[in-house]
Order: sequence, then C-alpha cells, then structure tokens
Amino acid sequence: MRILMDGAEWKPRESSVPVEHAALLETLKVEALAQGRVLLQLSVDGSEIDEEGFRTLQGGLELRCTTCPVRDLVRDSLRQARDFFPALLRGVEGIADRLEQGKTQEALQLLQQATEGIGWILHVLQNCRLLLGMTQEDQESGTIQTDCIRLQGLLENISESLEQERFFELAFRLREELLPLLRRLERYAEQYLTTAEEGVQ
Repeated sequence: MRILMDGAEWKPRESSVPVEHAALLETLKVEALAQGRVLLQLSVDGSEIDEEGFRTLQGGLELRCTTCPVRDLVRDSLRQARDFFPALLRGVEGIADRLEQGKTQEALQLLQQATEGIGWILHVLQNCRLLLGMTQEDQESGTIQTDCIRLQGLLENISESLEQERFFELAFRLREELLPLLRRLERYAEQYLTTAEEGVQ
C-alpha cells in the first residue's frame, strides 16, 4: 500500500512496515506524534474513512493521512470547550428551574444532554492537560483530578435522586453542587487555553 503523509510519500523510521492495518495505524500515530503532530484524517483510494473502519478494512492501494500540530488541535478543542461552557451553565440552571416548576419530563431530557456535554468537557480537559504537559503545580488552585472525582461522585448522587424521584433535592444539587464544579472546570479550560496560545509547554 502506498502511504502519503500530508501529501508527501511517507518514509518510515523503521525498515519494516506493518502489513496489518491496526498495527500500521498505530505506527503512523506514533511517528506523527514524534514530530509533534496528530492524525486528523484518513482516506483510502480517495474515500475518507475513520480509524475503526481502517482497522477492519481489507485491501486498499493508497492511504492518505492528514495531520496537524498537537498544539493546534489542543487550542481548537479548548476554544470549543470554552465556547460551550456558557450554554452548559445556562442549561443546568434551566434544568433546575424546570424541576422546581414540575416540568419533570422536559428537565430529564435536558439533563441527559447536559450529562453528555459534561462527559465531553471532561474528556477534552483531561486530554489537553496531558498533551500540554501540565502538572498539578502548573494550576492556580486545586487539581482537576480532585474536581473530576468529585464530579463523578456528584453525578452518581444525581442518579440516585433521579431513581428515587427526589426532584427538588436534584434541583438543589444542580444549583449548589454541580454549577460550582462546572465553573471551576471552566477556569481550567481558560487556563489551559492561555497556555496553548502562549506556546508554553
């Protein structure tokens, strides 16, 4: 299989190139990362394909890989997270309002969406912290790990309140416990974005 990386013929550092697609993909990722880049897009014989599809693909004559600098990916992800936070915070406030107004079904549907959004935020922050090489000492106050553990425990408590239909208690937890934690995560996102934009490792 012919392999092009950002339009140029790929020249592997090792003499042997894995034939099996899953192993080849991991090799490409490692070599891209060694150059401070990450894989963004794959296409086989002119058709775009995701990583899972490539792992299970049989055959193929030409693989084209598009990469970007790690810091660009981190910066773009953190900007998306920063822009998402205001809507998330307003959404949680709105869920608490609906619970207190007895609009339970509507509130629960929105809560599911908010939970998915929180999961995405956590994924972005944790990955970006690692890619930026940030340590606990780099953070102004507290640690993101501690807050993530607290958040996971809180989400479990929220699930219990839901199961037992204690909706006013749930509204209280959203306002007094979840929102402050999310505001802390918002500060982490701003701090990480500042680091990424300054180009400081």
